Amino acid sequence: MADHPRQDLYLEIDRNLKERELIDLRNYVSGAKILPARFVQKADAQQIFNQLEHERKLKDGDISLLGDILRKIGRHDYAEQAEEIAENERKELICSLQHHDKNLAGWKDQTSRKSETVMDFTETGPSTSRDETASQSGPPLLPIVVEILAQVIPSVETPDDMLSYAQAKETLCTIDVTADETLHMLKQIKSRTANISELLKVVKAIKKLEKFKGVKVAFVKKGSLVFYLQCTDLNGLGELWFMYKRGELNTLMHISMVSEETVQQLSAATVSVKTTINVEDFSDALVYTLTSPSAKGQSVQRLSQEYPLYQPHTHTRSNVLDVLHLDRKKLPKVCGEQPLQERPLPTQRDDGEDDLRRLGNFQTADSTAEETPQDKEVQEINAVLEPTGASVIPDDQQTAEALGNTEVPQMASELVSLDIDEWERLLGPRRKRTSSMGSESSGYVTGTPGSGLSRPDSPTGNGDTQDTLETRLAELNTPEVKRDKAQQFDLYCQIGDLYRTKLHKLQSALQYYQNMLECSRALSEETIQAKAYSRLGLTCDMLGLQQEAFRNHERALAIYRVETKNESDICVAYKNLASSLALSGQVSDAKTNYELALTIAMGTGNKIEQIEIYCLLGDLHRAQLREPQVSLKFYYREMLELGRGLGRKDMEGLAYNRLGTACGDMQEYEVALEWHQKHLKMCQDDEDKKEQIKAQINVGTAYRKLGKLDQATSHFNTALQTAQQTGDQHGQMKVYFNMGDMHREQLHSPQTAIQYYEQALDLARQLKDRREEGRAYNRLGLVYCEMGEYEAALGWSKKFLKVSQDYEDTEGQIRAHTEIGDVYSLLGKLDQATSHFNTALQMAQQTGDQHGQIEVYAKMGEMHREQLHSPRTMRTAIQYYKQSLDLARQLKDRREEGLAYNRLGQVHCEMGEYEAALGWSEKFLKISQDYEDTEGQINAHTDIGDTYRLLGKLDQATSHFNTALQMAQQTGDQHGQIEVYAKMGEMHREQLHSPRTMRTAIQYYKQSLDLARQLKDRREVGLAYNRLGLVHCEMGEYEAALGWSEKSLKVSQDYEDTEGQITAHTNMGDIHKLLEKFDQATSHFNSALQMAQQTGDQREQMKVYFSMGDMHREQLHSPREAIQYYEQALDLGRQLNSKREKELAYDRLGLSHFNIGEYEAGLEWYQKALKIKENGDRGAQGTTHSGAYPTSASPYQDKLGRTSMMKRQMKMCFQTGENHREQLHSPRKAIQFYEHALELARQLKDRHEEGLASDRLGRVYFELKVYEAALEWYEKYLKMKEDDKDKKAQITAHKNIAKSYKKMGKKDLAKSHYQSAMTIAMEIGDKQQRDDIRKKIGKL
Repeated sequence: MADHPRQDLYLEIDRNLKERELIDLRNYVSGAKILPARFVQKADAQQIFNQLEHERKLKDGDISLLGDILRKIGRHDYAEQAEEIAENERKELICSLQHHDKNLAGWKDQTSRKSETVMDFTETGPSTSRDETASQSGPPLLPIVVEILAQVIPSVETPDDMLSYAQAKETLCTIDVTADETLHMLKQIKSRTANISELLKVVKAIKKLEKFKGVKVAFVKKGSLVFYLQCTDLNGLGELWFMYKRGELNTLMHISMVSEETVQQLSAATVSVKTTINVEDFSDALVYTLTSPSAKGQSVQRLSQEYPLYQPHTHTRSNVLDVLHLDRKKLPKVCGEQPLQERPLPTQRDDGEDDLRRLGNFQTADSTAEETPQDKEVQEINAVLEPTGASVIPDDQQTAEALGNTEVPQMASELVSLDIDEWERLLGPRRKRTSSMGSESSGYVTGTPGSGLSRPDSPTGNGDTQDTLETRLAELNTPEVKRDKAQQFDLYCQIGDLYRTKLHKLQSALQYYQNMLECSRALSEETIQAKAYSRLGLTCDMLGLQQEAFRNHERALAIYRVETKNESDICVAYKNLASSLALSGQVSDAKTNYELALTIAMGTGNKIEQIEIYCLLGDLHRAQLREPQVSLKFYYREMLELGRGLGRKDMEGLAYNRLGTACGDMQEYEVALEWHQKHLKMCQDDEDKKEQIKAQINVGTAYRKLGKLDQATSHFNTALQTAQQTGDQHGQMKVYFNMGDMHREQLHSPQTAIQYYEQALDLARQLKDRREEGRAYNRLGLVYCEMGEYEAALGWSKKFLKVSQDYEDTEGQIRAHTEIGDVYSLLGKLDQATSHFNTALQMAQQTGDQHGQIEVYAKMGEMHREQLHSPRTMRTAIQYYKQSLDLARQLKDRREEGLAYNRLGQVHCEMGEYEAALGWSEKFLKISQDYEDTEGQINAHTDIGDTYRLLGKLDQATSHFNTALQMAQQTGDQHGQIEVYAKMGEMHREQLHSPRTMRTAIQYYKQSLDLARQLKDRREVGLAYNRLGLVHCEMGEYEAALGWSEKSLKVSQDYEDTEGQITAHTNMGDIHKLLEKFDQATSHFNSALQMAQQTGDQREQMKVYFSMGDMHREQLHSPREAIQYYEQALDLGRQLNSKREKELAYDRLGLSHFNIGEYEAGLEWYQKALKIKENGDRGAQGTTHSGAYPTSASPYQDKLGRTSMMKRQMKMCFQTGENHREQLHSPRKAIQFYEHALELARQLKDRHEEGLASDRLGRVYFELKVYEAALEWYEKYLKMKEDDKDKKAQITAHKNIAKSYKKMGKKDLAKSHYQSAMTIAMEIGDKQQRDDIRKKIGKL
């Protein structure tokens, strides 16, 4: 019951703890093994306290552990506040109680040091039989059985100890209920229950229970603390049931019935309270709420008719459905009464507990050992229990038999649902979207045709569907059928099912289901209307028409809630509504409706339906809430146990499949591998070839994720052989896709990947499976895009779009438009890219596909960030990223929220707004920690470290890099380690700038190379070679740099990476240029240029043009040839609207024109370059660089880049002024350029250049005979040189001043300055100047 005061305290502590205290807190909590050190060392105080609550180490009314922890770190003030809050929490629960001494009967002495007893309350009191209660009118009574269990340590060593122990056994709390009118029924028996005072303590818990909607206390009955409730509302009943299954009733009873004083006096190690609600009693109450007219009249939840206003009832607490399977035991009968009807007593038995603990590192509750009662007063315990301390867990066979006996025959539902495969397909793209720049897909096969839980509407045979369809259509047109609406209804249903499940013509299916609905209205039967609504809803779900789907499912449910007593129909209707909500992104509401469906399935004993709902709930948590750990612990485990209990190998195998997939999503690939291997062994034992194919693929995928590519290949080949031997072409297709993905993503062998994808494509065409055909087009588009062959990628993506349009797959069309837009963006064709992005966005908005919208916003943000490179477009990118963030928050999709934070951090970093970037990256880190995404945490720490690097805060950068590296090493994430080593290498190369640190950078790059080689990741190997070439080049070790670049080229050629080859050729050209091997340089530049032109890569073409222009200008001294290359680069920059490249081209053109003496033209180009720089184009980070090697970006380097440009412009202005004064004899023009040079010198605080400009201005005014102005500039020049103590320059200044005074007729002043110049010349021993000055004085 964590209330606001508790959370307020956590927040206050978190805000006010000093750094040293936080460190002490972390060290104590981890050192005492209260929480795992891995979690604690990266958590703040509030996170630590919340985790303690989550693990129930801080309990309701008892946060003594928190007080102890706070005292350990010296914060006694907060410890006292914690105790006050805990006391208030206890008072809230027991405010109506007054404690009195009372005899504690029923405690049995134990002989063992540590044993367990059962509190017994069977002395006196009224007795009411089960028959009597059943005869009462109104809702059926729901009994709740309460047992108090204690582990007592009777450490009696002295007479005082013995007396204290005896007093404790006589002590029990009582209550006075006279002031509580809600407990009036207990008053009637109060006088007769003097010897069972402990029973009355349950009043507080009952009072809490009565607050549930639709739950009323009927009466309390003595016995093993049995009391009865009447339930009339489905939501109230469901909340009560799930509170019971989560163990919250146990907690409530414990607080109400066990005082701290009693526990201490009894020397009890533990005292626990166990509540039991039997499933059959629950079923009776459930059936009443679903079918009773009175219940319907009171509380039937009529669903809203307007989407999306419907908001199902949601719980404020966490809805963890820890509902385990039930075996049979007899309910204890009450002393002095006839035995109650046999009811199964729930036990939390986990057949696979050992496996689960070993494989998943689960924290499973210890089984409660029950003692055989020795006192006849507890004869109501019928089961014969094991001796003291022994486990009462049945073996696997007994459990299976017990569960098999509990299966209840079900009335079949006439509704249909999405089969597991179709559900996975619809849900899958949101979890593992495979856009051209997206992340890897999981590769796991979670459903194949004909596997798992097949639905009635999912025929799996290979008959001639078209013949069947034509037959049904012909029947529909017969006169007999035309007269019979009922036959029409059935035929419309069959034809629609064929279109939907076999031909995948969803629009056609939709039309026939609409005809079904019209027939049902003509027949005036609401139940068959519901059948039509259900199919319409499923089809709309598959089409992505979520609003229409929701309305139809809603109508079906409303009909069944009112018109039918078939609980199976109601269960399926809730399930379908939940699936529709899930697909529309309303995950919280979907979860609530799944829980209601599960409640009904459990109440009716339908274990098959329970398994499917557990699977759907697990998929919801895994795929949409990004909580695979929740799926694993609470849902897929239940699938496994129920499947085992029913002896259903297919369901057990499906559970293994899901458990492995969840572990894979958690990046626990070793554990995932073990689950998939268990599935494989089961399939092999059963000789189920079809399932073996799926299991082999999943085992191979797990090995692939572990980087064990040889084992992965072996399993993929085995799956392929089995599929070929059995003629399973769908299985062959799946293997080809997985092998293609492995060669594309891990082995970086795109041509080999293309071969596999083309084989999958051939099979899809043979099978006329348009959906798989589209998938193959999609993959081929991805691989060609990654190879840099954008035109080819565009062709395949357009085919994917065409197929998606043909079979009316809205989701596929959205993805195809997004991918086509992405390719156009990479081609620099931004108008076409924007058009396709807008189309995808509109479709996603129209269908309510919020995940699709997130993807499009992210891609549009990338286009504005990576292609357009201007402050305005960067701000536009931020807007798009924030729109994706808003949608992620609406969906409560924490993973997408984290990705949005990550993108925002990147764009702010590229804009040089490093503090803002840090803020977003820290949010990304926090959210990754919250949902335990290790990979996300590694990426976040790496990004934060990189931002600190760019800020020049190298200590903080190193700290985050080290954290990321440690996490990557602990989790075996070798790709993460490669990334960190690369960033640490960059920091030592770019920020520290010393021979020693350059050598350190080489060490980091070589560590990344070693890991890439271990992974056989040729792409990363090539990148490592490239980095090593870069650092050796910067060190001036050109031969070594050439060797690494040649290796990079070889790797790129081996795995046919066109973009990598272009980069390698450009780099090798640059190195040969530095070695003055111009023929080899030209050859490599031409190779790079030709490949870039063939692939349409305009950016790489620009790089080559710049490199070739620089070579002709700097080394070959051919500025006119250089101008041609620069102009070609400029044309491409204008086509791409890339200000970064335009600025670079303007700069180079200015230099070239200046080199050939065209000063004004050069200056004009240079001013254009400076204008872009002054506009703050953060897209052009760092100094411009000729060649393919990247440059770093930091505030310091960005400032250097602008400074360098200003210096060059200043010199150009000065030189142009000289040209106009000396060659062109245009003094007025010269003044303009000198003044511009002077202004730039002042901005740069360059006193030398400022002095030169002042001197030149004096000279040009002297030549114009404006002697007063000349004198003024000469005096400024003199003053500056005196400040600089430049004696030679002072002589020149004095002489020029003297000349000006002479022209002005002021000979005395002229002579004075000549004498000053003479004095300085004699001082520095300049004989030539003395002789010249002596002549000047003589002429006065």
